[in-house]
Amino acid sequence: MRRICNLVALGVMLAYCVAAAPAPRRWVNLDSGWKFIRQDEPGAQQAAFDDSTWRSVTLPHTWNNLDGEVHGKYYRGIGWYRRHLDLSGQNLAGKSIFIKFDAGSIKTDVWVNGKSAGPTHTDMFGAFCYDITPLLNLDGDNVIAVRANNAVDPDVPPLSADFTFFGGLYRPVHLLELNSLSISPLDDASSGVYLKQTNVSAAQAGVTITTKLRNAGAADKDATVLCELLDAGGQVVQSETGSTAGNGGFGRADDSGSSASLEWAEGSVSVSHARYRQRGRGDDRR
Repeated sequence: MRRICNLVALGVMLAYCVAAAPAPRRWVNLDSGWKFIRQDEPGAQQAAFDDSTWRSVTLPHTWNNLDGEVHGKYYRGIGWYRRHLDLSGQNLAGKSIFIKFDAGSIKTDVWVNGKSAGPTHTDMFGAFCYDITPLLNLDGDNVIAVRANNAVDPDVPPLSADFTFFGGLYRPVHLLELNSLSISPLDDASSGVYLKQTNVSAAQAGVTITTKLRNAGAADKDATVLCELLDAGGQVVQSETGSTAGNGGFGRADDSGSSASLEWAEGSVSVSHARYRQRGRGDDRR
């Protein structure tokens, strides 16, 4: 069930958007500790696979750093990456765990402990993110395996260019730890918060902020959206709230949108940037 919270405030420029909880989300960089081989290896997605002879690499990484810099043909095919991840003592019970890749070229498949994390990501430049919560061993070692493939694919643009189609995991990778109620990272691996200008004229203008929420808990929950309006010095000048309370909350895996509409008049308080966090009753803050 989709719940929309609409807030309107006058005399401002941009906003600080929120949906409710005490503990912040946590980002863990996973760029170090990878093993790599530039060839296909059947069965390399399995946790027990022996990668001891593979080369150690740190992300961002490409296998075309040398052959892709010279004129002529360069390797376009499959490469494998593997990494261990020990989660013992991290107190992650009840958390939602995501893995986010800032890019992979051109087709990327991900496994955690031998199980697929989701569908193949097909794109050269875009970020992608998987919810890997049910695949993880929260009390010990885990194995993340990635197969990247930059072979020519007529269905994946661009098909030709004046640059090298570098293969590999050539941008950072992060583990994202969220509470069960949070802003969703799964909408094309974006921030989950969107700002759109509306009603722009010489006299006034407005901004609509939409926030994608997710609930991974077993029960429906209410969520509150808080928008704080900031001046150029970072001080709150006005705030408004909206809530799903009284509407039955939103259920597990619901893609709920909360939006705030903000307007300001010419010569009013201006803000140099917009920032946001998320809080909700007993849950995540962004």
